[in-house]
Amino acid sequence: MASPGLLFLLLMLSSPLLSSMTSPSSSNKQEVHHLQEVHHLQKRGSTAKKCVVCLAKFIISVLKGQPDPTKALLEEFKNLNLKIDEYHVEQKWDQWASQYYNIEVDIEIAWNEFEKVVQVFNDTDNLEDRKNIVRYFKKTFKHISTATQKIHMILTNTKTSFQTDFSKLLSEHFKCHEKDIKEFVIFLNTLIYKGNSVKLFYDRLAGVSSEEELANIAFECAKVMFEIHNNCISNSLKYVKEDIEKQIPDIEDRDELAKFSRLFLERTYDRYNWITVGFRTKGSTGTNKVTKLFNKHILSGFINMTKGDVTVAVARQIKGNHTKADKVRKAIENCLDKSVDCQNIANKLSECKESVDGIKIDKTYTAVHAYISESHDSFNALDAKQAPDEEYLSLDTPSRTPYIYTGVCRKYNALNTGHFRVLIKSDEEMMGENPCDKLNCGDEGKGNCQVLDNHIPVCVCEKDYYGEHCEESLEDYKHKLIEGIPQKQLDVKNSLCRTCCLIG
Repeated sequence: MASPGLLFLLLMLSSPLLSSMTSPSSSNKQEVHHLQEVHHLQKRGSTAKKCVVCLAKFIISVLKGQPDPTKALLEEFKNLNLKIDEYHVEQKWDQWASQYYNIEVDIEIAWNEFEKVVQVFNDTDNLEDRKNIVRYFKKTFKHISTATQKIHMILTNTKTSFQTDFSKLLSEHFKCHEKDIKEFVIFLNTLIYKGNSVKLFYDRLAGVSSEEELANIAFECAKVMFEIHNNCISNSLKYVKEDIEKQIPDIEDRDELAKFSRLFLERTYDRYNWITVGFRTKGSTGTNKVTKLFNKHILSGFINMTKGDVTVAVARQIKGNHTKADKVRKAIENCLDKSVDCQNIANKLSECKESVDGIKIDKTYTAVHAYISESHDSFNALDAKQAPDEEYLSLDTPSRTPYIYTGVCRKYNALNTGHFRVLIKSDEEMMGENPCDKLNCGDEGKGNCQVLDNHIPVCVCEKDYYGEHCEESLEDYKHKLIEGIPQKQLDVKNSLCRTCCLIG
């Protein structure tokens, strides 16, 4: 039976991952339960083969009508390589899951029996009943004594039969989606807690104290997951690109693609404000003096994901306060007049001498998107009337979105009107504030603050400390772990424990 104190500490082990935890989606829950359904995964190999065959047939049919079959073929090969890479990741994950599955089942069964034992000790003083259930437990669950050790070896890559880098495997399997990793961490820590409780109970029956070892196992496993999470935060753009590239061939409508991408990013990477743009590649990727003049989208500070004829561009910034946004808007208006060429917005802003509270204007924003839309242009995603909502911002009315400024520009300094948007930084990022100034990592010697990608602070705890603020210790874990065991009945110095010792 779990003690309230230990359950609290269990959550504290996960707390660096819980600061922005939201309710898990049904798909996330299913991901965890999929680990318990390994037996059906053998079918994936044949499914992958069918995909390759179907893709080959599709390529043949498509190439017949392509003006540039070589380009189309290369694009389909790129799609195939992405599918093969993903399949290889899933194969490795299935291999890990198959080893993990048996351990999980053993722990869950033993845990259920352990709770029955505790209930018997709480409900009856009959010595014979206690002897019988303890005898059964010792005989049946001897093998469980190494369960959490096996999990520890797999996570730390010390299990000789499985030399795949677990950190890399987990990151690739979950695509560094924080919510999925958070839920997996809680699930894993709960399993380790159950296994440790059963192990401690079993050892106490034999007169052995193992709480030190078990606390270290829990701590080191949590540390592995903490490092995975931090690495994912710092390298999330790699998976952002992969996620968005997957969607491009599935959604041909550029406005729907931009909207879907933005909603996905906001849901999956919710630490950030996002702005997305969907457009036809050849209409906005001119690089020389002549072709640049005809670009429909002029982007600065964006990351482009291109597949075939379609590109999705995304820009992001860490969430924060925006009390200075109005001052930034006024500074932008002082820098630019309404006759400014859409092609030159980013350059004009970078050269402007205006400042906001002593901060040069080019340090107050993250990205700029200027766009030119004409109803007769077949390469344009949207016509002129739709242009102001092209990025599919979180709110349709720009004035209600504090971190977005929308302005008017001119195409080739002529009468044709274009628009531009500026993604305004948060106060914290704009002022260059150290995120660690607002994060307490415990007393001296317990932990230190580290700033990850895009101003995200986390506490890195010293040895033997853990928690969101390094406020808990392994000693706390050991004491609370012991509290979950029917200690009075099992203490070897207690007369009742002679019952345990008489059982072989």
